[in-house]
Amino acid sequence: IVGDGWFTFERNAFFEPRPSRITDATNLDLEHIDGVKTSYQRPEKLDGEWLRARFSYPLQGNEDTLRFVLSAPGLAARMGAIDVRRVIIKYTRPALDWNGWWTLVKQEIRNAWQRL
Repeated sequence: IVGDGWFTFERNAFFEPRPSRITDATNLDLEHIDGVKTSYQRPEKLDGEWLRARFSYPLQGNEDTLRFVLSAPGLAARMGAIDVRRVIIKYTRPALDWNGWWTLVKQEIRNAWQRL
């Protein structure tokens, strides 16, 4: 089957996808949303009102500088606040053999040279 548009092999299986932008203010019942597939993981509840969230992101390329940004769009409009107790950043990578180590040393020297 080749063409533009949506296809189904049975008439009663057809549906037209209508992507929706979902926020914390979205009424799922009103929007007729039955489920959401996402990589989102609900934060873990701690003592009192504290929550803990964990995230893992693969690093791309040989960047010499990493930046971390915490964003909460609409927070001021809702008169809310975020109290960050602690941020832990852990960098892990596979063990290096001699060739991998030497390649890494050369890359670090190039990065240092570019900063001069």
